Amino acid sequence: MRMTYFWLIAGYIAGIASAFFMVRLWAVGSSNTSETSRRPLFLLAAALCGFLLVSVAIYLRLGRPEMVNQNVGASVDISNHAASVNGPNSVTASMRESAEKLAKRLAAEGGGDQDWLLLQQSYEFLGDTEAADFARKHQVRSLNEDNSSDVITEQNSTIQGNARSVSDQAALVAYQQMVASKPNDAGSWLAIAQIQRTARNFAESSTAFQKVIELKAMTADAWSDYADVSATVAKTLKNNATRAALDAALKLDAKHSKALWLKASLAHEEKHYMEALKLWQQLRAVIPDNSPDVAIIDANIKEAQSLAANGDENTVKQGEVRVSGSVAIDQALKNSVSSDMVLFVYAKASDSPMPVAVFRSAIKSWPISFVLDDSQAMVSSRKLSLFKTVTLSARLSRSGQAIAQSGDLQTESVTVNTVGSKQVELRISKRIP
Repeated sequence: MRMTYFWLIAGYIAGIASAFFMVRLWAVGSSNTSETSRRPLFLLAAALCGFLLVSVAIYLRLGRPEMVNQNVGASVDISNHAASVNGPNSVTASMRESAEKLAKRLAAEGGGDQDWLLLQQSYEFLGDTEAADFARKHQVRSLNEDNSSDVITEQNSTIQGNARSVSDQAALVAYQQMVASKPNDAGSWLAIAQIQRTARNFAESSTAFQKVIELKAMTADAWSDYADVSATVAKTLKNNATRAALDAALKLDAKHSKALWLKASLAHEEKHYMEALKLWQQLRAVIPDNSPDVAIIDANIKEAQSLAANGDENTVKQGEVRVSGSVAIDQALKNSVSSDMVLFVYAKASDSPMPVAVFRSAIKSWPISFVLDDSQAMVSSRKLSLFKTVTLSARLSRSGQAIAQSGDLQTESVTVNTVGSKQVELRISKRIP
């Protein structure tokens, strides 16, 4: 600015002086004048020299022209100077830099609604709708996908991760306050379970999921996530909570991809390779061909096919399994039997209390013959043919229900092979207290 004034003043003075001097010089030179009349011309020349001296003084006072930009740059805010010199592109760069600084501060320290609104509006000005949407939710976007920005650094990722953590922690506190005042708010309990699961607080997540189960508000997604949490807490898929959760998820949604994946992994872990093969094939049928998981699933299918074909300690070929025998009753208990009682014969595997096959019969005459095969499976994915050995037992139900009750009569359990087994004889010899 100071240099502009210098050249403006110098230009005016030089123009006026030069014009006046040239007029006078032309007038004097074209006439025969005396030495006395030329004296004003010398005075004019002296004035011009004085002007030059004044110009030099102004120059020295204001500084050299090449130093002006440096002086300005030292006294003006960098972002504002860039915006005024370089135009709209620099305004955008300055706005983005300001937005990133604000996002960092909110990630590290938090902020009020007005701060988040400012961040949202900044991103909207930049045309970054995704980042603006995150700001609207009081979150910082986890990954900056704007092609106009520089390469994302590890520091930015860490800051954004901290922002998510701050946001999740705030949400967790809010939901905990909600359930403190409304203990039966299933939605808040489920949100707590999911936040704790994401934060890898699996014990706390499991507790919250159990509350949702009590409130009978579980979905297929919730059941599969609970199965995952239960397996992590138990450090193995082979636990009753995980099995029950996966069965519940698939009952609500037979094509649920996460539940199928975990169920297939569980079957493989238990060396039930035929069952694992079927589950992997079911999962493959619901996964899009362009999914990155396809290669993994196809590899698991090939492995299960190979293991099932070679045979293992728990798997036998379909169609060769058939367990048969008879049930008798002790003479001392015959008078306790009434015609409305129902006989149940159960075959159970060692990995679960759920029967893999059930025979049901009315009471006619003793002994009562029975046959167990795959047609009597309670769950299609757990058939008799998937197991090499099972445990047999029989019970006389007074209520006609499959669930044991006080007063029912039953046998001792017997372990038998599912292939090539001989006739099994069971004897009802005791009463359930």
